[in-house]
Amino acid sequence: MVVRMIWCALMACVIAVGLHATEEVIVVEQQYKILKIGEGGVDAKDIKQKLYIHKDWVRIDDFSDATSAQPTETFFIDFKEKKIYDADNLGPKMTVVTFDERREKIEQNIKDVQRDLKNMDEGPQKKKFLRLNKALLDLDRKFETKEMPDKSKVSGVDCKVIEIVDSSENEYVPYKASLHPDIILPSDYADALFLLKILGKGMKEYLSKQKDLFQHLPMELTLDLAAGGKLETKVVKVERKRLDQLDAGLDQPPAIKMPPTPDPKKGK
Repeated sequence: MVVRMIWCALMACVIAVGLHATEEVIVVEQQYKILKIGEGGVDAKDIKQKLYIHKDWVRIDDFSDATSAQPTETFFIDFKEKKIYDADNLGPKMTVVTFDERREKIEQNIKDVQRDLKNMDEGPQKKKFLRLNKALLDLDRKFETKEMPDKSKVSGVDCKVIEIVDSSENEYVPYKASLHPDIILPSDYADALFLLKILGKGMKEYLSKQKDLFQHLPMELTLDLAAGGKLETKVVKVERKRLDQLDAGLDQPPAIKMPPTPDPKKGK
């Protein structure tokens, strides 16, 4: 009887490990450019990025050098534990915040910007401040989706092209994307982008309500950043893989080697 119980327990473990290993991960390689409007004009920064998207977590590796094999920065969003890990692999430095802490910080940022805007006199400085924070202050906008008549081919894939506009300001297009017809993102990706301060709160809520459309992987994307500036991305490669086909540890928060703490006694 005991042997049978042990055997059943072992088989349960094997089955559990097998199911875990066969879980699907969407692996995306893309180029992205951040355009920031500064005093001297537009500052552009090109970055290579690799994303691992799972129903319970998202890992984002940033490579500042397109030829680099090691990421310079890694974000890990844990939907189960509701935490965001940000590893600066060059520092090295690690920060960890909960979803609630990040939301509270973003909400405070919105209030601060609204207060500063209210206290500004009319003029060029106020217009520039409003332009820089346009995507952050989007909660009262009335968004609507427009589907373009022609498809776009991105990395060999025929994609539906959509634009999101403000119905009261049609010339303002804060979001334009070429959507993959078949690859569906498994998690609430809009909320993840909001927590990374890529989407404003209004845009996040709009996308979350229309998951049937906006959970399709954007193969090409242009959007106004809540953190200021404009983001442009283009997927160069996308694959579906089993978890056991990936390097070990990619489904865990990043681990960085911190420098040893100096011994004050040795400094004397």
